[in-house]
Amino acid sequence: MSSYGNALLDTLPPHSVLLSYTDINWNSVRYLQECEHKRPDVTHLNFQLMPYSWFSRQHDLYPGITFPQLIQGVSTERGSKGFEQLMRRFVMQNMYAINMYLDLHAVVCHMTMPTYAKWNKESKTLFQMYNQSFALAHSAKYPHGSWEYVARKIYFDGLYQKALHSLQYWIDRTAKKGKDVTYDDLDGYMFGLRDIVKALNGIYHVALPVQCVTYPRKDIVKNLALTYVRYHGALVLAEHQPQRDLPISKQLIHDVKVEAVRISNEFIELSPKDKDLEVFQTFVDTADDPEAATAAAKKAKKSSKKKKKARPHQVVDEEL
Repeated sequence: MSSYGNALLDTLPPHSVLLSYTDINWNSVRYLQECEHKRPDVTHLNFQLMPYSWFSRQHDLYPGITFPQLIQGVSTERGSKGFEQLMRRFVMQNMYAINMYLDLHAVVCHMTMPTYAKWNKESKTLFQMYNQSFALAHSAKYPHGSWEYVARKIYFDGLYQKALHSLQYWIDRTAKKGKDVTYDDLDGYMFGLRDIVKALNGIYHVALPVQCVTYPRKDIVKNLALTYVRYHGALVLAEHQPQRDLPISKQLIHDVKVEAVRISNEFIELSPKDKDLEVFQTFVDTADDPEAATAAAKKAKKSSKKKKKARPHQVVDEEL
């Protein structure tokens, strides 16, 4: 517990504001600050307490922070309209005056940075620092029901949800751009999918075997397969742009294709009646035959024209 709280505080720049939602983060950081006097320069706020009217009496304890007026319908329930409005209004009123860090995963980071490349570069050092200061202990050390097990589970749930939000973002963004997509858009799409694959692979190989994630195996496998299929397509497309000088090799494309086929086959076995089964079966059948893949894509395109309301495959609502 101590190393967990230390890892959170050690990664924050001086005089930052940390906004917590879960008790896992709130309690571990609060103990270190109040009992061990670690990082007194960091202001720590709990989003679960802010919606209560009595919390207004504590506003004076946080100089420099602007608290929005509570409006009707305010809520502590994450994902609700009332909570969304509170968080948005709090962030908008403080974002230009202080450095804020949230422990919520459901934030589309790509919309807050000028380019994905800049986000990736600026976040790399932070992630390396966090991983070195709080390496996940082996699951056998902490049994079900322990504080550490819950912390690990929340971590993997958050990682999974963040990956899904990122996947939905890139799917929607490329669909919206259509023929107006630029090289920079394609680069962002490819590197974005690479990071999603990395995150989902961590859940697939580490969390699933020890049941340390809330979501069912078939959903995780489906979204990992979908990401691999799209990542492979992005790599193939990027390979045909030699003038871009991107770090892509034939071996990388081959390895991604092999894993995409393997995960797709696993999903087909797990969910033989899934509504999107044809997407993965077509990929498996045509992965080694580019001409067949092109023909299948044209056939699917013609079929979609007949159905006016048809949409390209996306992550289903239940998985978000």
